[in-house]
Amino acid sequence: MDSHEPIFLPEQYNNNRKLWTCVAVIGLTGCGLVLVLGILAWALIPKDVLACIDWLSPRSSAAGNGQIAFVSDRDGNPEIYVIHTDGTSATRLTDNPAGDYDPAWSPDGTRIAFYSERDGNAEIYVMNANGSNLTRLTNNPANDYAPAWSPDGKQIAFHSHRYLGAGRIFVMNIDGSGVRRLTDPAWDDWSPAWSPDGTQIVFNSSRFNKRDIWLMNADGSGMKNLTRNPADDWWPDWSPDGTHIVFHSARDGNFEIYSIKTDGSEVTRLTDHPASDYDPVWSPDGKQIAFTSDRCGNRDIWLMNADGAEVAKLTRHPAHDWAPAWRPEGTKPVVKLIDESKNDGVQKEEPTPEIEIANPGTNLARGKQILVSRALASNPARMAVDGNLDNWWGAGAFAPQWIELDLEANYVIASIRLLPSQSPAGETVHHLLVKGPATGNSYQVLHTFRGTTADFRWLTFELPEPLRGIRYIRVETVSSPSWISWREIQVFAGE
Repeated sequence: MDSHEPIFLPEQYNNNRKLWTCVAVIGLTGCGLVLVLGILAWALIPKDVLACIDWLSPRSSAAGNGQIAFVSDRDGNPEIYVIHTDGTSATRLTDNPAGDYDPAWSPDGTRIAFYSERDGNAEIYVMNANGSNLTRLTNNPANDYAPAWSPDGKQIAFHSHRYLGAGRIFVMNIDGSGVRRLTDPAWDDWSPAWSPDGTQIVFNSSRFNKRDIWLMNADGSGMKNLTRNPADDWWPDWSPDGTHIVFHSARDGNFEIYSIKTDGSEVTRLTDHPASDYDPVWSPDGKQIAFTSDRCGNRDIWLMNADGAEVAKLTRHPAHDWAPAWRPEGTKPVVKLIDESKNDGVQKEEPTPEIEIANPGTNLARGKQILVSRALASNPARMAVDGNLDNWWGAGAFAPQWIELDLEANYVIASIRLLPSQSPAGETVHHLLVKGPATGNSYQVLHTFRGTTADFRWLTFELPEPLRGIRYIRVETVSSPSWISWREIQVFAGE
């Protein structure tokens, strides 16, 4: 035998194979153990806790073109906001150091009434649905609260302390004239809401030294006690079909949402949670209810089906959000922000904005400034407008995410193209918004891409006619099966 023969190689090979076999077995065992522990943890963690983790909590099934007005202190004090019912495009409508509360939509969706303390005490105001043309309707030393539009849009009910210091229900014309008192008990009445046909008003009253839901005719006659529970019942709202009233009550130990038929029968508890659920309002089609809850530690707006199923968190901000009001069905969405300093009732002539002209077909987005909700260090925002389709901006997280382009001038735009970097392919929803002089310098939803998308498959929106005066482009992704990422965003000039 040759003394140089590698007689130990076979043994060494076997030892390596045994080593890697052990590593594989240990790895698989470890993965299996982690999987089992994960499943157990998922099963044991209360679903209420999971619902408060934004990326795990269920999304609303409400149509994205619906809107809800609400109150939030996210900018330092209570202001009126609107948000799409898919949770996107939260927009502030008021901007005043005093508090603004209790938004209520006009039946045609063009105006919002609310009460504000901006003139020293609570008074009723009305503004256009985009926040412009603010008008004060009441002017009384006492406090006026909780406006509610009549279904024909001709009157506003509210409650006020202007008569003997106690709460009474009043109505007035929509210009603030013709104020009439409807209730005159020895107790407080508040929080009116009209029946869909305008013939009745539901309200809160402490007539029996506790807070109940009451009905009356629209002229104040025909008083009827609807709820007769030892606990307090609060803040009623009438269903669009006129058959039910929703309210919140502490009758089972804490505030929960209930519904009752208008004849006082069939009281149904809709929520069941250790935290407080309150301020319920019906959707225009009667299929859902929006309400306020502090089940995640702060007040948020939540949605559920009319039977209490499929509860979903709508607002996801660390500040407090409350007092939802659903925009009437079939009316135009609100998209405009306002400058309150210009809203003094005097018409001002705005200067004509300069429009930058570019050759038609020019990609205006190339190399422009970008803001994003978040980004991976290896895939920064600029990669979405660098002209290289082989790299991409990556958020490194699931929806919701957004990306915003500053074209750095007001341009005429004709089309917008988006190239996803997406794996796996699947159903996505992306809102395309624009802002500039053409939109009153506030964001408007230009288009919604909704459907199956995949990597390297362009999404294109051609405007029916060029839009003159657009500076900002924003893409808000509501849902996607993958982390949010764009290979390229292109904005083409028009003429």
